[in-house]
Amino acid sequence: MTNKAVKDKVPNLRTFVKVLRVIKMWAKLKGIHYHIFNFFSGISLAIMVAKICHIYKSLSVLEQVCKFFEHFSQNLSREIRIHKVSTNSQSKGTPKKLDGEVQVLNPTFPHSNTCNISKSALFVIKKEISNARI
Repeated sequence: MTNKAVKDKVPNLRTFVKVLRVIKMWAKLKGIHYHIFNFFSGISLAIMVAKICHIYKSLSVLEQVCKFFEHFSQNLSREIRIHKVSTNSQSKGTPKKLDGEVQVLNPTFPHSNTCNISKSALFVIKKEISNARI
């Protein structure tokens, strides 16, 4: 369900898949793709790439890869999402507090966090993204 929701948010699926492959390869080479060690999960990276593909629709694969690093070197914010927060008539009370320094929110309801990035992992991620920025 989540994968389909992410794919539905991108204007060009072929470009999205190519950009995602590059970003996943980069993250694995830098050692920041392991969810178990408080880094990004595959779905987290997919949501982040989908956000870039949505913002920069008309750019080539290479340009979108560059924009990924440019955007997230400046905007690795507390909450990353590719959707508007939906309300569900079944939900009551306040939204669940999310853990981690950065939340990459699942586009399907309920909007759960797809990663649990610690402060030390965030420091490493920011450093690697800044180093990769062209």
